[in-house]
Amino acid sequence: MSEKKDQEYFSDGLSEELLDLLAQVPDLRVAARTSSFFFKGKAEDVAAIGQKLRVAHVLEGSVRKAGGTIRVTAQLIRADNGYHIWSKTYDRDLKDIFKVQDEISAAVVEALKIQLLSSRPLTSRHQTDNTEAYSQYLLGNQLRFHDTLESNQQARTAYQKAIALDPNYGAAYSGLADAEWRIADMSTNNPDNYIRASAAAEKAIALAPDAPEGYWARGQLRNVYYYDWNGAQADYEKALALDPSFGPAGVDHAELLATLGKVPEAIEALRQIILRDPLAGPAWHQLARLLMDSGRLTEVPEAIARIRAIGGDDDANLFSADLYLLQGRWQEALADYRSQKYAAWRLIGAAMAEYSLGDASESRRLLEEVIRTYGDSLSYQYAMVCAWRHDADGAFHWLDRGFHVHDGGLIYLKHDRMLASLRSDPRYAALLKRLNLPP
Repeated sequence: MSEKKDQEYFSDGLSEELLDLLAQVPDLRVAARTSSFFFKGKAEDVAAIGQKLRVAHVLEGSVRKAGGTIRVTAQLIRADNGYHIWSKTYDRDLKDIFKVQDEISAAVVEALKIQLLSSRPLTSRHQTDNTEAYSQYLLGNQLRFHDTLESNQQARTAYQKAIALDPNYGAAYSGLADAEWRIADMSTNNPDNYIRASAAAEKAIALAPDAPEGYWARGQLRNVYYYDWNGAQADYEKALALDPSFGPAGVDHAELLATLGKVPEAIEALRQIILRDPLAGPAWHQLARLLMDSGRLTEVPEAIARIRAIGGDDDANLFSADLYLLQGRWQEALADYRSQKYAAWRLIGAAMAEYSLGDASESRRLLEEVIRTYGDSLSYQYAMVCAWRHDADGAFHWLDRGFHVHDGGLIYLKHDRMLASLRSDPRYAALLKRLNLPP
């Protein structure tokens, strides 16, 4: 509601902070960001929201920011009858934003008459004495959520500004670590980005050892770049011990289980996350992938439908294309691959579909085009195309290249169904050994 209509990132950040605070209350089940934010801007009534999220109460409100002042309104509503249990308006200096968060969360807890198992007060783990640093941190979070190369570069700039304003801001360092490695993974795979990301993650842990974000950020790097499976598992487990509701660590831990060959356990872990957070897009993404890789193709359409409902049409089309390819519905697969917004996935997917449709020369041309455009950064995907075309030599050439450039796609090696034709080749077992993965 701010005059310039440019504070959505701040309002969203405040909402996420309140979710995080309330999730600290023992035995209080709080719908996570992805599920809660799904209803933002939609004309759903409170009763419908409560039913879809399986919650009894809805906290809603608004933010109006002008200069150094802020007005926050909040109201707690019973989902079944729409009655207001509590409401209040806060007019404060912006520097008091953390006090407002604490007061709102405490008031909600009091209104719900929850008996805390601990006398510990609820406090944000993202606090800083510099409100502009906090604002830049929230902006970075919103940009990072979009997860494109451009948005990640912008997120990195926002986190860097937050750190410049408060060099001891642990949360901003964990955000910076996350943005740095995603930029590398989506572009040149430059090792310098990973080195900077590792340094930022270590700094986040040193500054905020009781917050899960730093361990999660380091766990990601250990998982997708350093292939340090034991270290990644320890970091994810530490993050979840500090905050069992911290969704990113839960999803990535499930993916690590799949990397190690424990696909049934990974699927069950993802289903548990979805049970707590029914609109968790990342969990549905991983579930769709693992169901396909496990050959449970009849279960995949539900996951694709959920991904589409959450708002991920491009991702849903990519998964449907992969499903069609595995089902032998190659013309439909080609159509969905061609609808992809990201050019690399259009070319890679079409190369596989064209081969299955009998046009080997067009398949080869598409693969050569994507290699010219993206270089080594998509080595794993090139290997996937070669494997689909039963070109084992080409596949292992690119897998070897991927190993040398630390391609994050190698975490899918043990379960990716597109690589099924390679698994009887002695070079496959040798690569698993090089990666310290179980046979």
